[in-house]
Amino acid sequence: MTQTLYRNFFGKWFGKAKHIVISECGFTLVDVDQNIKEITVNQLIDFPSIEQSIFGNTLVIKAKNEVTRIWGISASSTQVFNNKAKLGLQQNIANNITKHVDIYHKEALTRYLRDSSVKFLHESVTPLMQSYKTSKARWQQILSEQQLSKIDVISRMPPIKETQSYRQYYENKMLAAQIDFFNGIESNPLTNEQRLAVIRNNDKNLVLAAAGTGKTSVMVAKALYLISHDEVPAENVLVLAYNNAAAKELKERLTVRKNAYGLTCDSPNIITFHALGLKILKAAKVNTTLSLFTEQPKQLETWLTQWLVSHISESPQAMQRFITLAYQPSDVFEFSSIEQYEIHVRDNKYQTLQGEKVSCYQALLIANWLFLNSIEYQYQGPYVSKHSITTGVDYSPSFRLNNSDNTSNTHIYLECFEVTRDGSTRVGINSSQYNKQMKVIRALHQECKTTLLETFYFDMVENKLADRLTTLTAQCSIKLVPKSSQDILTAIKGSGLLVNNIKRYLKCLQAIRVEQLTSEKIENRLKHAKVTSSKQYAQLLSEIEQAYVTELKNQAAIDFDDMVISAVEHVNTGNFKPQWTDILVDEFQDISTARMNLLNALIDRGPRPRLTVVGDDWQSIYRFSGSKLALITQFEKYHGSHSLTTLQKTFRYNNSIAKTAGQFVMQNPEQYKKQIESHHQVAQSQVYLIDCDKKTLDINIAQVVSKIKVHAPSATIAILARYRYLLNNAKTQLTSNLANENIHYWTFHGSKGLEADYCIIVGFFRGKNGFPNENNSDALVEALLPLEDGFKNSEERRLLYVAITRAKKKAYLVADTKEPSAFIEELLSPSYGLQVVCKNHDKFSRDILKYPASSKLCVKCGRLMKLRKGQYGDFWGCSGFANESDPCNQTEKV
Repeated sequence: MTQTLYRNFFGKWFGKAKHIVISECGFTLVDVDQNIKEITVNQLIDFPSIEQSIFGNTLVIKAKNEVTRIWGISASSTQVFNNKAKLGLQQNIANNITKHVDIYHKEALTRYLRDSSVKFLHESVTPLMQSYKTSKARWQQILSEQQLSKIDVISRMPPIKETQSYRQYYENKMLAAQIDFFNGIESNPLTNEQRLAVIRNNDKNLVLAAAGTGKTSVMVAKALYLISHDEVPAENVLVLAYNNAAAKELKERLTVRKNAYGLTCDSPNIITFHALGLKILKAAKVNTTLSLFTEQPKQLETWLTQWLVSHISESPQAMQRFITLAYQPSDVFEFSSIEQYEIHVRDNKYQTLQGEKVSCYQALLIANWLFLNSIEYQYQGPYVSKHSITTGVDYSPSFRLNNSDNTSNTHIYLECFEVTRDGSTRVGINSSQYNKQMKVIRALHQECKTTLLETFYFDMVENKLADRLTTLTAQCSIKLVPKSSQDILTAIKGSGLLVNNIKRYLKCLQAIRVEQLTSEKIENRLKHAKVTSSKQYAQLLSEIEQAYVTELKNQAAIDFDDMVISAVEHVNTGNFKPQWTDILVDEFQDISTARMNLLNALIDRGPRPRLTVVGDDWQSIYRFSGSKLALITQFEKYHGSHSLTTLQKTFRYNNSIAKTAGQFVMQNPEQYKKQIESHHQVAQSQVYLIDCDKKTLDINIAQVVSKIKVHAPSATIAILARYRYLLNNAKTQLTSNLANENIHYWTFHGSKGLEADYCIIVGFFRGKNGFPNENNSDALVEALLPLEDGFKNSEERRLLYVAITRAKKKAYLVADTKEPSAFIEELLSPSYGLQVVCKNHDKFSRDILKYPASSKLCVKCGRLMKLRKGQYGDFWGCSGFANESDPCNQTEKV
């Protein structure tokens, strides 16, 4: 029912509004030009009223964004408004206020206040509370006591934008109300940090859980809390695990704890990302046949081999492109120190098409050019001439050429001089002496009547090396006979070049699929990483990826990446409608771009779900499989506002292990800072450095194991290494000499989530297979993987953190202190306080620990002597007195 209000004489002549139509739904204002303005109930923030004024009565309408005042309402219309018109409208306004007040109570007082609720509540309820405070008497006349009671509570609360006040209020309320749940849901009462991680349920929640701080307890408790306390239907709670083993562990743990606490509720969905993708694809009625490549990786390698062989056999250009891209170029002039150069030479050898290994990229290019043109050669063979060589000349030429067309019977040699056009040399070589040596070599060839062909570093960098070689060989009447494609292919296979690059390109294919890189993105990443021949690489890799996708279509199958990638498409297009209101993700530090895209799709298309992720940036060690560390370390940037809870109390390892491991991993400024509190406290360091050389490593491991078993026969012992071959060697030694009970052999990656009483960590060598690995990974693969944080050896550093924190009681680092790896050199700093067990401790103290010459050392073991107070006065006592593994009770008078 509508009522119309009219204006009096003055209002008609001097006001713009003509008349006002009132209904239960709001106001319709009509002006003299017949323009219409609607003000609905949902826009009103106060009850409309008529006030007396000098020109008659004024209708006051308060909406969210404006206050409308229409003066000159006639007396008869005022009577209609008060007796009839406003009644139905007031009821609807009251209902609307009640609805928003109830939402406010629900979202801000009986739940954890979500970021997405703050804006809505601020825009809808804050204006109502302001109107209530200014029009309290009128509201009391219209609303019931029950309605007024709720409104009055809200009016006395802080502004809704003071979110921390509301959240802290709710946290304190739940900590008290749910004390029995938090004390009993796990075998031990949850810590305060764990309880807060369960309670906090913002739109997005990040739980940082250091090693051994009970992240699994949080995952289990939070899932059961949502279902039992928040009354979320179990089917609406989704728990995502990193792999099948983790999903199985979570399911079993949740069932055990649910039953132990006496809960009868259903269990949530606990699955992996791949299983989730498969579920979505099946619901969307899409083909989910798995490619044979997923179960038989060798088949994938065979397919790529066949494709690549066919591809490079198509044309000489394709063959040449493959050979060019098969090697990672290096520029010896880029090294700034002799140490960098020597490490590079030690760990990198180029294998030619003929099969020999050469020391530099320039020599590789020459060797392959000679081979491709059927010129027989010998690399770094002896210098042979018809004349005797001057005594004292030690000379080994780069190449000796053996060519049947050379009728002059003159020995021909080829040198690749590492000099620039101005005669400069790489680091570590005296340019003056090197240029003099070049003259000596030329004089030698002239004296011995042998032919010397010269190439230079600048030929290579100016891309003129092939032209120069063509010119030089022509001058010597050496005929160039290009090898056939079949001969070249045989050489590619025989030299291992094909196999090595198949493995390389498979890694690239995996990275491209996980990172979902287009051809343009591939090229951009390669250019950004300054990869040589980035455009050619991008073309080849795009061709491989397209061929792979075509092969999957031919098989009418999908792979594991498709499970996630295609699932995202079907969620975004509406073919699958997510119903989950709460999503929990375990091991978030290992999340990939593709998996994050799936999470975002579930959030964007779902029923306003809440996301809780649990992870530890200190344990992110799977970049090679696509994990993107920045998604956790830069959470705000990628995911927006969120609630953060940090789990910092560990029940696994003692404060000594916590200090050493935490200090070591926190050297990386890109990672979160955490202050780990240990339940188990010890007075001295429980991290030991055992000195040994590489040859006696397995014997030293056996000795440590024997000592542990003497003191703790039933203890669990784990031997950990970066590479499995070290574990195999240790296992062979221990199996033949000791009982193998309670001894585990874990790679650093495989140890994730495991623990042992005592851990023996080995493999701290320098070099390509050392730890940290000093050899730069393939620049091509590196460029396609998720971006690193830029800190040197950052992932290797996290690997050692994982290894050390597997130990519950003691960790033993077995290393050669005479040739310590970079990590051992760092850990030897006094700030880490390691207990060092070393045979020649005096030399070690001076040379390795850099103890000052003025420091007093123990004559018995070489450790520092400390000034102590005794019953009979001051005395010098060895700092190794309390060392359990290698005690020393040496004392001296002051």
